[in-house]
Parts: sequence; C-alpha cells; structure tokens
Amino acid sequence: MRKSLRLVAIVSVMMWLGMGLVGCATSSQVKDLQTKTDQALSKADKALMEAEEAKAAAAKASDVADEAAAKADKAAAQAEECSVKCEKMFNKKMMK
Repeated sequence: MRKSLRLVAIVSVMMWLGMGLVGCATSSQVKDLQTKTDQALSKADKALMEAEEAKAAAAKASDVADEAAAKADKAAAQAEECSVKCEKMFNKKMMK
C-alpha cells in the first residue's frame, strides 16, 4: 500500500514538473499522462495483490513445516523409547 502511494506521489510530481517545463499541456497530453498513471497504478495494485498472495502461501507453508517438525519429533521420541526397550530386552536375554 505504501508503495502505491509513493508511486502516485512520484507520478504526480513528475506530472507537475513536466507541465512546468513545457508550459501548458494540451488535453491529449493530459490524457496520455492520465493513461500512463492509471497503468502504473494498475500494475502497482497487481504487484501488491501478488505479494499478499505470496505472503499467505508462505504462512501456510510455514504451518505445514511446523506440523512436519512436530511429527518428526514425536517419531524420534517413539524410536528412542523403542530403542530403550529393545536394549533392555537384549540385556535381559544376555543375562540368561
């Protein structure tokens, strides 16, 4: 959103400077500038939407990664528990 406002401000300043350097603009020049400004704003809005979508996708991927890490931790704990049991069984058999 900030970038959009910044872009509008820059385009506005450029328009004012352009008018000051060349004098009065014709209506076709003003329409051309308006068209270019509208196109720039449209591109900025599209970029903002894509950035928001990417942010949402990254958040979802982070959640999935957190779930996978939790499952891996649980599996590691179960494997350690099983290893301890197997070691006890082995030692018990060796004592006989």
